[in-house]
Amino acid sequence: MEERDHELWESVTMSEKQPLTGDAIIQANLKRKREDQKKLGMISGVTIPCTLSLFNAFLFLRLGLVLGQVGFLVSMGMLLIAYVTIVTTVFAISAIATSANVEKGGVYYLISRSLGPEFGGAAGAIFYVANLFGCASYIIGVVEVVTDSIGVGGTFMKPGQGLPVSYWYEFLYGTIFLLFCLAICIIGAKLFARTSTVIVIIVFIALGSSMFSFGFVETKLVPWPRNNPFRENSSTLLYTSWSWDTFQSNLQPNYTIDYSRVGKGIMNFQYVFAILFNGCIGVMSGVNISGNLKNPSKSIPEGTLLALVITFCTYTLLFTFSSFTCSRQLLVNNYYYLSYINIAGPIITVGVFVATLSAALTKLIGTSKVLHAIADDRLFGNILHPLTLTLGKAKEPFMAVLLSWLIAQLLLFMHRFNTIAPFTATMTLLSYASVNLSCFILSMTSAPNFRPTFKVNPKVASAIGFLSCLTMMFLIDAIYSAVAIALLLIIIIYLLIRGPAKPWGEVSQAIIYHQVDHSPLSPLDHAPSPGVHRFASSSSDWTSGRAMFGSGDQRFSFWCPILALHTTS
Repeated sequence: MEERDHELWESVTMSEKQPLTGDAIIQANLKRKREDQKKLGMISGVTIPCTLSLFNAFLFLRLGLVLGQVGFLVSMGMLLIAYVTIVTTVFAISAIATSANVEKGGVYYLISRSLGPEFGGAAGAIFYVANLFGCASYIIGVVEVVTDSIGVGGTFMKPGQGLPVSYWYEFLYGTIFLLFCLAICIIGAKLFARTSTVIVIIVFIALGSSMFSFGFVETKLVPWPRNNPFRENSSTLLYTSWSWDTFQSNLQPNYTIDYSRVGKGIMNFQYVFAILFNGCIGVMSGVNISGNLKNPSKSIPEGTLLALVITFCTYTLLFTFSSFTCSRQLLVNNYYYLSYINIAGPIITVGVFVATLSAALTKLIGTSKVLHAIADDRLFGNILHPLTLTLGKAKEPFMAVLLSWLIAQLLLFMHRFNTIAPFTATMTLLSYASVNLSCFILSMTSAPNFRPTFKVNPKVASAIGFLSCLTMMFLIDAIYSAVAIALLLIIIIYLLIRGPAKPWGEVSQAIIYHQVDHSPLSPLDHAPSPGVHRFASSSSDWTSGRAMFGSGDQRFSFWCPILALHTTS
């Protein structure tokens, strides 16, 4: 029986299975086509959400800070390190996605169905927390755009006019924007997908105007921002236009104080890298809404890689243009410099506002779907069962969205983008490390449910990604990293002890299969393995191998004595 027929039959037989007939396959095809018409393609479902998540507050608000603190050479080195890590992670998730039928739950679904509920549940929980930090940081970025633009002393306001600005007023503005995101999430991800094309066009218009302005705006003086406590030291900052001397002065690092966090001391490499990495944490946006995609196995790798190419080229151009035209004093003392040197400043304001708000919305949508999938599988018993409540025909995860919104609201108390950046980067890197580790285990053990069609060596890519993630985690903050890893291990141990039994793949089964398959006593050498592999790869769990290994919890039990005999001989 063909794999496609198997998938179609599984989609229409929910309880008792009857003999597979041509009419059943035709009906399943029609049902699948009707469902696919309501789902998203590669560009709308993956490339645009990923691009908007990567074009977040960092692009418009913190690129100058990174360049001014560490210089052009180190900035490009940091960017390359960050992108090598996320590209290898994309390779790993693409390998897993192209070897299984991807459903709702994104990263959590892929890992849990491949390596079991313990590892998948822990990775999903960490991924959930990382996305919440990301959502909160983007909302804080949106507030910063609003207050710097139309707040008292803002870019486009006359002296004494504008929105009131203080800690609690900024918290109020963040609450309003987060409520807007909550409303969109409740209405549904499809509405956001329809508007995301318009949003990405606005963002690219803003970027295009910035590129154009670098070439045509002459030397000018830029005012200090209202929230910079050092503004009394000088009345203006210098935009030099294209100058080789300016480029040379921007080559090397020169660490100074972050004016948004006065009293925290001189910045360092680790802190600046944490801020930069926050501009690279949107690569899982397409994976998170995998349940809304027409063809996840194809759209996720191709759409995500296309988004990475677009964003990397954009970051490289902005780093280069800014290095040649902006004095270091301007870069480190005015994070909103792109608006001041633009031929049409309000375009940048609109661009950064919609880009950052859409990035926050993407995070909230994706993280809610991950939480709903975890709750739906009841890995933590009935504690999370109320979160399975959905609304409407699209079955939007209402309660999961509500809880995610509440936690993100609490994170707004951190108040500053640069304050929350190390937390976000650490948790995101740990979630990426779990993805890479999952892919590495699956590839090393030659698991029968791991037959990726993505043409990249998963062992090498996942190993590089895993080591890179761990290295950068401890480089950014060793204490945060140790606490995050301890949390991951606690969740794994809890699920091992208290978690429900699930008919999914498990790490121990993968290792046993690998040992039996490579044992000289193994009858798998004489078994029709290609057929078994084809059958196994068409399913998302290890139970597809029951014909050979047994059924239920007894699978592999027949060969365990042989394995023990072999390992002790």
